[in-house]
Amino acid sequence: MKVLHVVPSISPVYGGPSITTVRMAESLAALGIEVDVATTTANGSCELRVPLDRPVVDNGVRYFYFPRQHPKFWTFSWPLTRWLAHHAHTYDLLHVHALFSYATLPACWAARRASVPYVLSPHGMLDRWSLRFHSWKKVPYFRLLERRNVTGAAAVHAISEREKRAIEALGLPLRVVAVSHGVDLPNLDGRGTSGPRVHARDGVVNVLFLSRLHPKKGLELLLDAVGLLSQHTLRLVIAGDGDTAYVSGLKNRAVANGLTSRVVFTGFAAGGEKRRLLAEADLFVLPSYDENFGVAAAEALSAGLPVVVSEHVALADHVREAGAGLVVHCDARELARAIATLVDDPDLRDGMGQAGRRLAESEFSWPEVAKRLAALYEDVIATRRARNDVGGRKEPSARR
Repeated sequence: MKVLHVVPSISPVYGGPSITTVRMAESLAALGIEVDVATTTANGSCELRVPLDRPVVDNGVRYFYFPRQHPKFWTFSWPLTRWLAHHAHTYDLLHVHALFSYATLPACWAARRASVPYVLSPHGMLDRWSLRFHSWKKVPYFRLLERRNVTGAAAVHAISEREKRAIEALGLPLRVVAVSHGVDLPNLDGRGTSGPRVHARDGVVNVLFLSRLHPKKGLELLLDAVGLLSQHTLRLVIAGDGDTAYVSGLKNRAVANGLTSRVVFTGFAAGGEKRRLLAEADLFVLPSYDENFGVAAAEALSAGLPVVVSEHVALADHVREAGAGLVVHCDARELARAIATLVDDPDLRDGMGQAGRRLAESEFSWPEVAKRLAALYEDVIATRRARNDVGGRKEPSARR
C-alpha cells in the first residue's frame, strides 16, 4: 500500500495536527506501509530550512517540502499544486489533513482527477464552535470551496466520537469514521510518572497548561480560577504560544488577578522542554470551550498526570470513566474547586495519574492507532476497487 499524506505544515509551532501527522506517518510506516508526506515550508512568520529539490527521509517516511507564496497565512503554494497534479495518480490513497487552508484544495482536486480515493481529517474544523469562530468568512468559504472536498472524501476521519457526532450533525452524505490520535508513552518508574518527578523545593504544587494559546482553550477561565485560590499553595505554568496581542491580554489578566508571582508563561515548548514540564507538573488542566480530541491532555495522561478538563474536551468521557481526573463545566468557580481538590490531596493525584497512564496505554498508543488507520485505508481502497469493477472502469495503478 502506498499512501500520501497532505498537510499544510508539519512545523511544531502550529500545534496538535502538525505534530500528530508526523507521528501518524511514522507509525504507519512501521507497519510496512509506504508513506510519503507533502507539505509546505510554513513555520509561523518564517520558513522551515529544509531541502526543496529532493525528499527528506526520516523514520521511514519521505517528506516533500514546497515553498509557500503570498498570502502566506493561507499556506498557498503553487509548486505543491503542480506536484500533486503530477503525482497523485501514483498512490493508492491520499490522506488530506485540515480545512480552510490552501493545501486541502489541490490535494482533494488532484485525488478526484486521478480517481484515487482520499480520507479527509478536518481536525476539529467542522465542530460547531470552530465553524462559529470567524463564521463570516468560514461559512461562505465552506460552501464555495470545502463542501465538495468533504463530500468527495471516501471517508471523513474524526479523531473522537464527539467529533464524529458533530460532523454527522451537518447532514451531509458522508462516511465518518472515528479513529483517535495517538501519543507516545514515556518510560515510567514504579510510581506512574515519566521518570523521577522534580518537585519544587518550596512545596508548591505545579499546575500545568500546555497547548496553543487560543481563545477556545479557556485560559481566561483558568486565570480567574487560580485567582480564586489564594489560600492554596500552587503555581500555574502556562506553556504555549499564540497571537501576540492575545498573549499580552492573558498576561495583563494575570496581573489584574494578582497572580504575578503565581503564574509563569514559558512560551512555546517542545521536545525535551515539554518532557521536562510534564515531569515537573503535579496536575494538568485544559478547560477548553471546544476540543475535538485534546492531544495535550492525552500526553499528560501518558505521563501519569491527573487531569482537569472541561466537558467540551473530547477525552472527557474517557477521563471520567477511567477515574483519571475531574471533568468540569466552563465555569471559573467550578474549575477552581476541581483544581483545589487535587492540590489538597496528593494521594488522589497519584491514583488518578496511574489510572490515566493505563487509559493512555489501552486507547492512545501510536501502534494501536496505526493499526486502526491501516484497516480504514484497506477498506477504502477495496471499496473503490469494487465500485470500479462494477462500473466497468479500469482502476488507476499506483507505482510501487
